[in-house]
Amino acid sequence: MTARILIVDDDDTWHSLLVRTLERSGYSAQAECNGAAGLAAYRKDAFDLVITDVFMPEADGLEIISALQNAQPRPKILAMSGSNTGGRLDFVAVVADLGADLALRKPFGPDILLASVKALLG
Repeated sequence: MTARILIVDDDDTWHSLLVRTLERSGYSAQAECNGAAGLAAYRKDAFDLVITDVFMPEADGLEIISALQNAQPRPKILAMSGSNTGGRLDFVAVVADLGADLALRKPFGPDILLASVKALLG
């Protein structure tokens, strides 16, 4: 069975690139442009993995990660961010504390994306 991946990111270029990379590697991928749409998509149709940006409008990645902790079935969660917080916030530690399984700093290449997805999904 093909793993189903939901990508939630407010950057159209970035989430299109992720969808294309994942689909070329045999995964089924769907993208949503904000946190509220991402949560609605998950509630409608569960996914094996949710890849979410951390900082977005209309429900950010932190809200998504928190909401998915009690989801049944609970998906694997990969958080990502390209935001530079100037050292004031260690987003990797924050998302790990909230329950993300892995965190990546943007930008990252297709090889890192695919290795991360494979590590999370087995």
